[in-house]
Amino acid sequence: MAMPSPLPQMAEQICISPDFATVLDRHRLSGFRTLMHEAVGSELSRDRQREVRMISLEEEGGELRFFLKRRHRESQLGTFSTLLCGKPPLSGPLRERLLVQSLREAGFAAMEPAAWGQRSILGVPVCGFILVAGISGISAAEAFERSGGKQRLELMERIGQLAGALHRKGFLHPVRLKDLILRDGDGELVLIDRESRKPWRSSYSSRKGNRSIARAARRTLRDGHRIGPGSASAFVRGYLRAAGCGEGSARREWVRSLAAQLRLELSSS
Repeated sequence: MAMPSPLPQMAEQICISPDFATVLDRHRLSGFRTLMHEAVGSELSRDRQREVRMISLEEEGGELRFFLKRRHRESQLGTFSTLLCGKPPLSGPLRERLLVQSLREAGFAAMEPAAWGQRSILGVPVCGFILVAGISGISAAEAFERSGGKQRLELMERIGQLAGALHRKGFLHPVRLKDLILRDGDGELVLIDRESRKPWRSSYSSRKGNRSIARAARRTLRDGHRIGPGSASAFVRGYLRAAGCGEGSARREWVRSLAAQLRLELSSS
């Protein structure tokens, strides 16, 4: 009688975007071990679980810059949250790649993954990485701090419009100022750092949208950015225009609900 095949003890997977395969191979950056473990580029940050590195490559057309995000120890909470939602277990970097792919397919400007991979033991991810192409521009956080008056209000209204459009399409993940880049050339707001335990769309409701806005506000304040009444009003104007939260009494109720959610979120910080 044939014996059943043994379960694989450890598996490594790596995917390279066709748009970057040639350049990564030329610079010997197409192997799992290299991208997961070796000291490539320069270190930007590190803790026990995570590491971020910047890699600059010299090409004929100029310098190419990439950011490599590694998770050396996978969170069990993140793994099991996907299982509870009926999704296959993925490492944090692969969940981020999944969300970025969905955003780009939905027409939103988001960072471009060049390579990603993970190591699994008995089907459970234990570590992973994602390599993304750098974006030439300035962070919305820096633009906010540098600007004032009309320019700052215009920026916050644009961010509100983006948040409203994201929510209407089911992307209810909080967006902080530091999660956006104002791209050189066209000035478009580009989404970065899309880590999430639940990297998929949700059904939209004003309650869910308000909760997402409140969480983003708390994290933005924690980052050290002071959002004054004028900036907050500009954000709300943009959000209402894009999300379509009704008129008259319906809009006033939405604003009251948002204010209550903000108070709740800030009181718990």
